[in-house]
Amino acid sequence: MPEEEKLEAVRAGLPATAAGLYLNTGSVGPLPAETAKAMADVTTWELNTGRAHPDYITETFVRMDEARAAVAAVLGATIDEIALTHATTDGMNLATWAADWGPGDVAVTTRHEHAGGLGGLYGVRERFGVQLRFVEPDPDGDDDRTLAAFDAAIVPGTRLVSVSHVLWTTGALLPVRRIAELALKHRLPMVSGISGFADAGGLMTYGAKQSELYRRAALFVDRILRGAKPSSLPIEQPASFELVINLKTAKALGLVIPDSLRLRADRLIE
Repeated sequence: MPEEEKLEAVRAGLPATAAGLYLNTGSVGPLPAETAKAMADVTTWELNTGRAHPDYITETFVRMDEARAAVAAVLGATIDEIALTHATTDGMNLATWAADWGPGDVAVTTRHEHAGGLGGLYGVRERFGVQLRFVEPDPDGDDDRTLAAFDAAIVPGTRLVSVSHVLWTTGALLPVRRIAELALKHRLPMVSGISGFADAGGLMTYGAKQSELYRRAALFVDRILRGAKPSSLPIEQPASFELVINLKTAKALGLVIPDSLRLRADRLIE
């Protein structure tokens, strides 16, 4: 199927996009037709069967595991590493509160973050005496000026940089690759589950092999576009994992990577 037809099929599955420009995808994104149908099916089932039937909770857990598996495949993680939260706000707060904060620690963010993300930062500031440093991205989209602002904000003691790739207020893109390079400059080791992060300057990554994930994802998309229901597709867990270590980053950080870890790496960046 040509790319144009695939795009049209996706748009057809999101009827609200035909009503005009749909920009508020963060809070109230367009409802997929498949999701609306699933919601209607559940409502009908609840109406006719009730909400206390044992099958109700069993099916709910199955669907939750399916959702976690799908997210794990995209992120290159395992199901056990994925948690479902009520909203993005919950997820951001979990990450913020996971750090072992102490008085004088620093968290860096921007003045364009959603209140859902800022709330947790204000919380750790009040409870643990964390210093919040706010960056003002360049209003004209000049990445160099934005990076200079982050460079000034990331000081010794920085434990967290909490930013959105796409700013909530303006829709501007932040240069996340160069922000990772800044972390290296400030001797902050950064790890991820996506191999490209190590190529961008992160210390190391371990996760499902991205090329295999993309290949499998393409097969699932093809089946859906051919009429298969997403709920009927099997759950798959990653089978191929990849450890990538950036030795240049390790050297810059003054870290010695043990030979035992080097030998286990699928790829070394030198």
